Amino acid sequence: MNRLEIGKRGSKPGWTTLDVVGPADIVAPAVPLPSAVTDQVWDVVQMIHVLEHFTLDEATRLLKSLQPITRHVVIEVPNLAFAAEQLLKHHNALRDDLQMTMWPIYGDQRHGPEYAHKWGYTTQSLNRLLRQTGWSNIRQETPRYHVPVRDLRIVADGLQDE
Repeated sequence: MNRLEIGKRGSKPGWTTLDVVGPADIVAPAVPLPSAVTDQVWDVVQMIHVLEHFTLDEATRLLKSLQPITRHVVIEVPNLAFAAEQLLKHHNALRDDLQMTMWPIYGDQRHGPEYAHKWGYTTQSLNRLLRQTGWSNIRQETPRYHVPVRDLRIVADGLQDE
């Protein structure tokens, strides 16, 4: 099985990792995708808390370029609808739970500017973006990383075997 994780530093057994900052198996920007990625077909491409670090235009280009070379994509991002709901509900206690309110919107920038979020997604907006970029059989699953109650996980199908 040929699997790629975008935005993963270091190595991950059974996966090829791509990150703009090393160490990674492929050290390169994801937009545009390097030839080391586009020259092969991937069974699964996973992006865990990565897509929100791209502008909407960059994310659109990335998803369009992955679709013809990827059988399945797995995306986990903060759920902007959940964060907005929590922010409005607990607006007087902002400093108490930044992980549930402000971090999903702006990112946890204590680690540097590369942790800033450039775009946000709801289940509906991510589904729409995937449809617009050619993905099919789009489905929501339970998130497996970070903060499952706050995040969303979408899986979609791309390349179809002839």
